[in-house]
Amino acid sequence: MNMPDGIIFERRASTVLYNYLRSCSRPGKWLLPANICPIVPAIFIKTRKEFEFVDVNPETFCMDASTVVERLREGHGKTAGILFARTYGHGGVFEPQFRAFKAVEPDLLVVDDRCLCRPNFTHSGGVADLELYSCGYAKFVDLGWGGWGLFRGTPDSGREELPFESRAHEELLQQFRKTLMDGSTFVYPNTPWLDARPPGRTWAEFRTLVESHVDACAKQRNRLNAIYAAELEPWAVPLAFRDWRFTIVCDCQTEIIKTIFDAGHFASSHYRSLAPMFGPGFAPVAERMGKRVVNLFNDFRYDENRAGELAVIIRDKLQPH
Repeated sequence: MNMPDGIIFERRASTVLYNYLRSCSRPGKWLLPANICPIVPAIFIKTRKEFEFVDVNPETFCMDASTVVERLREGHGKTAGILFARTYGHGGVFEPQFRAFKAVEPDLLVVDDRCLCRPNFTHSGGVADLELYSCGYAKFVDLGWGGWGLFRGTPDSGREELPFESRAHEELLQQFRKTLMDGSTFVYPNTPWLDARPPGRTWAEFRTLVESHVDACAKQRNRLNAIYAAELEPWAVPLAFRDWRFTIVCDCQTEIIKTIFDAGHFASSHYRSLAPMFGPGFAPVAERMGKRVVNLFNDFRYDENRAGELAVIIRDKLQPH
């Protein structure tokens, strides 16, 4: 496939990450945010890369940078890289944090996971070695497929042919849900769950397709966010977190989720701490936040009438609390 320099394009962002990790020769452990999507530690396990979870900052909900810097100083030369995920598509500037990481370990690898963010097609120019994007299920632009990586330099990342079975991927997702529900230890299945098949479209075709959807997706999210905010602003996360979904924070998450589904609506409660079920780490902030957040859909799965109805239902339930 004829690709521009510095870009890797696959069916899945997870495949981009998989191929990138395979190419990384720097020894040591990777640090991941405790509230990352479970597919990420599964990729690290598949590539046999060691990792450890780091707690999140209570203000940004993203990996706590001061903890990372402390960890780097304590174990100088023992960390291979940092995967920094932008929780809920956080659009803020984290370049000072990335530079602080590199100041301690100049050769440290930094992956800026922007999979929940608005799509972009050029590297930011910052120090992150890889900026990762996705148009998979429930992303900012939801095509159901498509992931790409933007590299600071020339990517040293070759493709690997892998067997793939869609049933194995679905079974992996079911195992994630069960592990999180039970609080049990995740047992990695050695099955063909990763879709590494060629994308089936050229990069130019894919980029045009994504760009044709971006504005409509942004307008839809802005419309529904305004409806939710009119009723739920006291419980809402800051504006920087609302591009992906409209998230509220409360002390009655289970009760709210039940009320939503009983009324014929739906919502999610992402993302729970994965420590220690999916790997080592101590993450009390991520654990606490994972029990308090409720994510309301602001994409085309909802319209303005249903969003308004849902907002009133939640408001009436939350007011006594």
